Amino acid sequence: YGIKDARILGRQPDRLYIGNQFCPHLFPKEEQFFALLEKADKERIEVTVAFSFIREDRLTQTEQLLTRLDEWCEQQETSGAEKKRLEVVVNDWGMAALVRENGEYLEPCLGVLLNKQKKDPRMHYKKGSTRGLGENNLQAGFYRRFLKDTYGINRYEWESCGYPQVFPQGKNSLHLPYYQTNTSQYCPLYASCTEGERGKQRLPESCPGYCEQYAYIYPEHLHMAGRYNSLFGLDEELVKHPEQLKAYQQAGIDRLVIGL
Repeated sequence: YGIKDARILGRQPDRLYIGNQFCPHLFPKEEQFFALLEKADKERIEVTVAFSFIREDRLTQTEQLLTRLDEWCEQQETSGAEKKRLEVVVNDWGMAALVRENGEYLEPCLGVLLNKQKKDPRMHYKKGSTRGLGENNLQAGFYRRFLKDTYGINRYEWESCGYPQVFPQGKNSLHLPYYQTNTSQYCPLYASCTEGERGKQRLPESCPGYCEQYAYIYPEHLHMAGRYNSLFGLDEELVKHPEQLKAYQQAGIDRLVIGL
């Protein structure tokens, strides 16, 4: 089957996100990654490459991959196609600088970890209100100009998290129906599987992929779970009231990203 054979919310997807914004171990192997790129290009599907934070020991490897990505885009251009540009989601400032320095054909997007959006399914119980949580520093025009002038960032990645949000001018992507609340380099799931206790966390040098079989569960009323090195909530309001998607689009969202 081709990518376009898939149907989500009654329509064919026109963009593929490859990678993971939270765990560096979940980025595809290089051979698989470029095979996905080629398949998407063949089917005329746009691609966004999602990176997590960069670990120090992966800095050289990541820089080499960005160079290969840029060369791949250049080859697509020289083969007679239109200028091929790839979006790259960045989730730390070092990665943003690397994309700016190494990618003539790469367009950085502000990732979920750099978008300081307040998200927590327990907020109703802690605060009793979500008032004021729908805005963050991206509402400030000078900050958006800084992102554009310094790193070339024009698109911002958001997550639907159960309460109204205010989206800034510019290009805004909304991930749904799941949203991240916490991420750790020292994976608690890895600690539980290797040490028998989530508190005994250490940096996994290599990971056997325990998250393919295990996850943390929480009380049902919180609608959240722990997957790999992060905690995720479910926007139950959006699931129950999908008509809210139109309101999001009117509020400034120009792309919906479905998490599976």
